[in-house]
Amino acid sequence: MGHSEDPPILPRRDTSSSRASIEVAQQAVDFTKQSEKLSHQALENASPAIAVQADFITPRDPVIVTSDGNRLPGVPLEEAHKLNVLREELQGQLDNGRAKKQAEASESAEHHQPMLGGERQKEH
Repeated sequence: MGHSEDPPILPRRDTSSSRASIEVAQQAVDFTKQSEKLSHQALENASPAIAVQADFITPRDPVIVTSDGNRLPGVPLEEAHKLNVLREELQGQLDNGRAKKQAEASESAEHHQPMLGGERQKEH
């Protein structure tokens, strides 16, 4: 009645890039929510005046800079700081992702170098 065959073995996928993509997406969502909150509008609106960064005139006086270069005064200090932290985290994740892709592309190119006399040709 029972089969003694082993189930097929599926190749393992690289979950680290999937995990990194999920982290970047979550950070983008968090930044977007904070941006919408400080802009008092949703990104779906046609207005380009969405919060992108907090500039601090003094250590306790933040002004929100919008995507069109205008400013939104009167935001709480903690909320302004949170916008900058989220933006920096997102930018860091994006930079890390780009660096990883470049490293993978470089590694892939090294593996595809033509062989000369049994050794891989190295670029100078």
